[in-house]
Amino acid sequence: MDDRPIFPEWIKQARKQLGLGRAELAQQVGCSLAMLRQLEYGTRRPSRQLAERLASFLQIPAEQQALFVQTARVHQPPSPTNPIPLVKRLPEPIQPLIGREEVLTNASQLLLQPSIRLLSIVGPGGVGKTHFATQLAQQIQANFSDGSFFIGLASLHDAEQLPTLIAQMLEIPQPTHQSTLEQVINAIGQRSILLVLDNLEHVMMVVPIISQLLAQCSKLKILITSRFALKLHDEYLIDLPPLDVPQHPLEQQASAETSYSAVELFELRAKMVQPLFSLTTQNRAIVGEICRRLDGLPLAIELAAARIRGLPPQAMLARLDRRLELFDQVNSDLPERHQTLRNLIAWSYTLLTPNEQTIFRTLSLFANHWTLDAAEYLCQGQIAKPQVLTILLNLLDKSLVREESSNDGLATFAMLEIIREYGLEQLEQTSKAQALRWRHAHYYIQLAQHAEQQLGQQEARWLERLTWERSNLWDALNWLVAQQAAEPLLHLIGSLWKFWQIRHLWREGLHWIKLALDLPVVNSEAYQQARAKVLWGAGWLAVDLHQHDLAQAMFEQSLHLATSLDDQQGIARALHGVGLLAEWAGQRDFAMRAYQESLSLFHQLNDQEEIAWSLFHLGAALQSQGQAQQARHFLEAALATSRRLAHSWSIVHQTKALGQMAIDQGRYTDAELLLNESLTLAQNHQYQQIYLEILRHLGRSALEQGQYQQARERFQASLEQAQRLKEPSAIRWASIHLNWLGILAGDLAQAYAFEQQLAIFERDEPAWAIAWLKARLGTIALLKHQPEVAQSWFLASIQIYQANDLPWGLVECLEGLAHSLCLSNHSNQAEACLQLLSAAEQQRQALPRVRSVPEQAAWQASLAWCQHQLSPEQFAQIWQTGATQKLEQLLKLF
Repeated sequence: MDDRPIFPEWIKQARKQLGLGRAELAQQVGCSLAMLRQLEYGTRRPSRQLAERLASFLQIPAEQQALFVQTARVHQPPSPTNPIPLVKRLPEPIQPLIGREEVLTNASQLLLQPSIRLLSIVGPGGVGKTHFATQLAQQIQANFSDGSFFIGLASLHDAEQLPTLIAQMLEIPQPTHQSTLEQVINAIGQRSILLVLDNLEHVMMVVPIISQLLAQCSKLKILITSRFALKLHDEYLIDLPPLDVPQHPLEQQASAETSYSAVELFELRAKMVQPLFSLTTQNRAIVGEICRRLDGLPLAIELAAARIRGLPPQAMLARLDRRLELFDQVNSDLPERHQTLRNLIAWSYTLLTPNEQTIFRTLSLFANHWTLDAAEYLCQGQIAKPQVLTILLNLLDKSLVREESSNDGLATFAMLEIIREYGLEQLEQTSKAQALRWRHAHYYIQLAQHAEQQLGQQEARWLERLTWERSNLWDALNWLVAQQAAEPLLHLIGSLWKFWQIRHLWREGLHWIKLALDLPVVNSEAYQQARAKVLWGAGWLAVDLHQHDLAQAMFEQSLHLATSLDDQQGIARALHGVGLLAEWAGQRDFAMRAYQESLSLFHQLNDQEEIAWSLFHLGAALQSQGQAQQARHFLEAALATSRRLAHSWSIVHQTKALGQMAIDQGRYTDAELLLNESLTLAQNHQYQQIYLEILRHLGRSALEQGQYQQARERFQASLEQAQRLKEPSAIRWASIHLNWLGILAGDLAQAYAFEQQLAIFERDEPAWAIAWLKARLGTIALLKHQPEVAQSWFLASIQIYQANDLPWGLVECLEGLAHSLCLSNHSNQAEACLQLLSAAEQQRQALPRVRSVPEQAAWQASLAWCQHQLSPEQFAQIWQTGATQKLEQLLKLF
């Protein structure tokens, strides 16, 4: 076994024993800091001359110097490292960071100081700010217990969209009652987080947002990359310099042996396109001169190295010299290094053929990335379709375009943003820029329309695709708004609103809808139809945000507009929303007529998807009215239609509704099957809002069967999901069910939660929920042996149920009133008690609605008390009388 000292370790130990820093030793032995770093990492071997100088300056004992030099010339791989397992929210660096050791150490030390919260990495375009920031974040991420997150802002056009991007990266759903920025601030709170915001210079209006985040999130640290400083009071700056290059022109260089990090980067990138390329004594100085003339900018060097396959260093140097002279006339108000980089990209651009230049300019319209299909569409009319792929691959070879991986097998590509900026500049100088922007927008209109049609059977695939295309969709929307192109804008929004709904992007959708509706009205039937459709979509987004007044206005405007156009489909769609809002307002008859009319119209149109939704709305309305048999018929018909269409979104809602009905009827096995199917679909398709609702209904199923531990687990899971979503209504419902379990277990102190929630329910929840809560307060009063208080709560609940035509809620109240009389223990009230019990039982049979396990003990106790107070003949007669009593007659007992 070879027991010679490992050369990299030998150097480090000897250097540290002498108290030398790397830079100091490199200067003494006449090599670059980059070369010494590579020697200590074991990625390079020194020449014999350098090894001998190292032995001398490191004071290696004379008897060991021969071994030292021999060991230096033997290849030894670097020692393996053991990465610390962390939350992986940062992009993994594909290539090593070269030539940044000292500045990386300084930046790490700065950002880890408790008093430093904002660090900006500034420098010219192409200097490698993104790569450096990524490496820095990777190096220090173990110090942030709640994660490190990277957000690229290259495609951001509006500063107000920054909170949305942060929310998506942190997986914070859009809230129903707060701005997205408030939601982000609340979600971060006191968590220890590193946020990397990359490419900030073009949206400097985000500075107040960053300032607010830092002010309100005390453990948040932000790492910025930008060409400009933010000029905030607490901002620390690191001006990232170019890589080290020879300080003098080629003819003045003393030695070609000296290593420079810029040359090292050139060699690395050149080997990627030409594996046989290597630095030699003949070309090393030439490559050094190329790097020097490129100002040591990493992006410029990478572009140059990518040409090595057809352009050897000597020829490249000569051509580069001419290109720089050709582009020396620049705008003097731009930063000097930006001018140099633009010159370099211009040089790269001039190396393209005319057809390649045309495609390059055209592709710069895409934000972030694009598919081959999109490229072919956009280039149509300029280049023959078969040539587009060929030229695109040429651009890929020349490092102006890069390939991206795709989950669904599509050919996808991207362009570095700084290169894209140059391409856009060139495009704007042509006469085709305006037409191509229109073509870009039309492509994404068609894509959105196609996705809309596929959101049923291929929902998962198209939801992912639209998410991937979001930057391009934003560009198309922004362009159409800027052009005041109301009609195509409405077509695009009309095809996207369901995507926004399913992905809980309700506020984003309403933002674009407002912009579209505020544009000047176009006098065309196509515009009016598109507007009616968008108003319909806006209504549903407002419903999801619990903005019922806005939803009412949107649905009514949609109905009015569709009626004026005699647009039967538009009328039928709007009637769904109008009916729902009427139902919530207690206008049951009007709601039923709206649903029935929509069903009739959709049958005429043979629109199977919307037929299923009409059946669903009718079934849900009938269920709330206590007409269980008819309700079940409509709901099962809706589900059968949706299953035939394989529409997951519809199936989830309809199985959930049928599961709720099965719980009411005591068909718990059916309920569990239906709700678990719905839960699995919701989980697989990331329907986060409905997922927590299904968990809550599963908890209710367990509770009514007396399975309290299982109920607690399900309510707790629903609460945790609601808290992640920051959905206040869902948090209330999950919490109050957990409180109810505590009360059933004898912890009456939890009654306070119900009393506290009453005012919030009366403000934010529908009428049936307020009635439900008051009935629960009545039951709590019974448990506290307060019969008069209980009666007041039950009577208040009955008043709401009766006013809103909700017979299903009356049963619990009638039994509660009977229990209050039993609790009073006055024999003269036995008759009234029994009448109430009989009426409640009759109502249960009619609905039907079974008595849950928690309700059975009180029922049995009251029934037994009546039997004790009354003779068998009296009991039988009163029971029969109570079964026929009307509610008004029963309430006269109080």
